Amino acid sequence: MTGNAVRWTVTAALLAGAASLPVLASAPPVALSPTRAHQGAGATVARRGAVVVPAPVVFHATGAEQSYVVPPGVALLGAVVQGAWGGSVRGVNENGAGLGGLLRVQPRQVLYIEVGRNGRYDGGPTFGGGGAAGLPPPLVMVCKHRPCNGDYASSGGGASDVRTCSLRSPCSPVGSDATRLIVAGGGAGDSGGGNGVSPQCGASPYGGNAVISLLVPGGKHTPAPVPLRVPGGIVVPGLGTFNAVTVTTKRGVTPAAGGSAIPGSGGSQGGCSGVGLRLFGSVAGRRGAGPDGGAGGSAATLPPFHGNRCWTITNSCSDAGPGGGGGGGYTGGGGGATGLDFCTSKSGPCNAAGGGEGGAAGSSFVATSVLAPRPDFAILGTGVPLVRMVPVVEVAVPAAGARYAPGAKLDARWLCVAVDPPSGLGVENCTATVPNGEPISTSPGTHRFTVRGIVPGNKPVSVSVTYSVR
Repeated sequence: MTGNAVRWTVTAALLAGAASLPVLASAPPVALSPTRAHQGAGATVARRGAVVVPAPVVFHATGAEQSYVVPPGVALLGAVVQGAWGGSVRGVNENGAGLGGLLRVQPRQVLYIEVGRNGRYDGGPTFGGGGAAGLPPPLVMVCKHRPCNGDYASSGGGASDVRTCSLRSPCSPVGSDATRLIVAGGGAGDSGGGNGVSPQCGASPYGGNAVISLLVPGGKHTPAPVPLRVPGGIVVPGLGTFNAVTVTTKRGVTPAAGGSAIPGSGGSQGGCSGVGLRLFGSVAGRRGAGPDGGAGGSAATLPPFHGNRCWTITNSCSDAGPGGGGGGGYTGGGGGATGLDFCTSKSGPCNAAGGGEGGAAGSSFVATSVLAPRPDFAILGTGVPLVRMVPVVEVAVPAAGARYAPGAKLDARWLCVAVDPPSGLGVENCTATVPNGEPISTSPGTHRFTVRGIVPGNKPVSVSVTYSVR
């Protein structure tokens, strides 16, 4: 694992003092096809001078990149980002991360939205970097003329993120991924049983979560992953197979590792012995690759047991199950290994293959430019990955970059959103260079108009717009 460890200070905080991190250097607007843009209505000034902040916009998974154009006048934007869930025979199971924060922005700036898709039972790679489920064994147990529930593995969930450079545009010399502001990692996929019994030697069929908290929904406590400082921000590692925080080998079983500052390694099973049996023969899961989770180990190449005619009678065979896919993230989690396919005893070969191993979650990331970063628990457990964009500070007059005539009579028009209920993001106790409704300066020259307030964590924040008078 690389990067410098950051002390985990409180259960509900991503990083104590993170609200005082440097501000966002806004990127210039990028041209975008109007059919792909989502632009809220611009601020309007009512008859009595009230400013109406544009409504939040929620993005759901579409399997493609989406975009958000910052409405006119908006200077501070809240973002809630929920990663996708890992797949399971039950639909979805392992949680993706939920993160929120505030971004300094420019009116009409374009932000690009990637909403990861949930992992799927017997599924391939998912949008947002979820790793594919491992392939099933050659013969799959049949229940009522169809494969039994749990025979197959599941793919990992994709990460969701907000970035300033499109996946489709070389607007950054170091690539689109380097412009990510908030990344919420995806949960890992569960393994499959194949024709085997339960996983052997202590392996777990369950993938890892990407939840950023000491408390996993449902009341089960789990040790927290330790945040890491990396160039440009903070990374929170994903959890490994069965929510392992560290990768240790026990009885020959090595869990898949969650993504961290680098992609997570794939799980493996070296085999074990006991009660007169020796179990061995597994295909390791794949390491994550960049932001993509690793694929689960494939059981397709493992031979069926050649005893008692089981290679011709499907339900007599005991074949190893495939591994679950890793979750996507800032870096992807590793895929889980297949089960152990071979068994020997004192009397010769035996038929006791085991189920596969779950994958590991992807890591999450918050850029140093993000103000007041925080875990977001409001949408955990819903199984619905999304990105919610919430304008929180609007400066209608003076408009950013505007030019006014000397002596013009203009009253300040600005507004702060104290709390956005779904996200808990907002700015309170706002003041400005000029109180709302009072005249702004229109003397010749360049002017800066600043709104100040308090963000979650009792940290001060300010946003400014400049205008000229000539």
